[in-house]
Amino acid sequence: GCKNFTLRGFKVASDVPVNTGGTVINATEEYVDVELNIETPFNGDELVIDAMIFDDDWYPKGWHWAQAPYDESKRVKIAGEIPCAAPKKTDCPHEMLDGKRVRIYSQLLKCYDWSKSVSTLKPGTKCNLSHSYYGLSAFVFRQCDGVLIENVALANFGGFGFTILPHSRDFTFRGVRFATDNRDRQPYALNSDGIHTVGLAGKLIIEDCQLDCIGDDKLNVHTQAMTVTKVTDESMTLIFDKKNGEISPYWSEAGDVLRIYNPDTLELKGKVTITSADRGNITFDRHDVDIKEGDFVSNDKYYPDVIIRNCTFWRNRGRHIVLQGTDNLLIENCTFNNGGPWAVYLSSAFEYWLEVGPL
Repeated sequence: GCKNFTLRGFKVASDVPVNTGGTVINATEEYVDVELNIETPFNGDELVIDAMIFDDDWYPKGWHWAQAPYDESKRVKIAGEIPCAAPKKTDCPHEMLDGKRVRIYSQLLKCYDWSKSVSTLKPGTKCNLSHSYYGLSAFVFRQCDGVLIENVALANFGGFGFTILPHSRDFTFRGVRFATDNRDRQPYALNSDGIHTVGLAGKLIIEDCQLDCIGDDKLNVHTQAMTVTKVTDESMTLIFDKKNGEISPYWSEAGDVLRIYNPDTLELKGKVTITSADRGNITFDRHDVDIKEGDFVSNDKYYPDVIIRNCTFWRNRGRHIVLQGTDNLLIENCTFNNGGPWAVYLSSAFEYWLEVGPL
């Protein structure tokens, strides 16, 4: 981990786009032909994970017209630690044609509605092809305290921007910018989330930031929901009940307070204080909480105070802001434009994603 650490004044970019802009030139029940931006070094060997449509000003229209099949036997781990709930995406069948044209085939595709896609994908429709998604993260912070990220720009990265893992505290993002250098060549600056916190305590301050088009949530603040598998009067055993889920060795320590939730009603049953912790093996002080097998458990310290001010949130397929773990929230003097279904999404994802809540 690190303490009182600053990242300042640089840009993350690459000559090779992580997603490729193009224009639909033909759509049939069997395939869609896309003419790619002439400056794009696309050769056909790239994966095509999914494809999105945009309006003429490169604002996402909110749905994928193609999505690669899943490999049910595999799960990606984000930053090597956070298991994705969905199976790993593979590759949309495709081939290069002459020039800068690529053909995406419909066979075996997992599409939301291929017939709807064909009827919507008129010649001239702008789109992109993403070549990666979950797994990668430009910056990963674990056991970090007092971090300032200032005047840093992310223009081209194929996964998450910033991932904050347990046991971290007090982060400030100031003057951070997500923006592609050329929307025609590469519509998304990032293919996945911008800032994703899993184990952050203390405060999260985001100010004077310009967060433009990326492939998923601009900001997702949450903790993790563990499940009780065994309990006695003074101890319990927890698991992170996702496929390939493991409890971080830094998730808890003596002195932490755990919140216990009813798994059926999501009602807070009470809190207990840890006396010792070894991943999922927890002992605690005497208490009057009726803990049962199957109860959900979250760590009380990973509900940071969140302050977001003087920021612009533009062009997004997903949600601009997702808050699933904060006790005190202030959003002021911010501008939101085209953020999928929600600009600010207050959620309680105890199931599937196990990202906890409520606020």
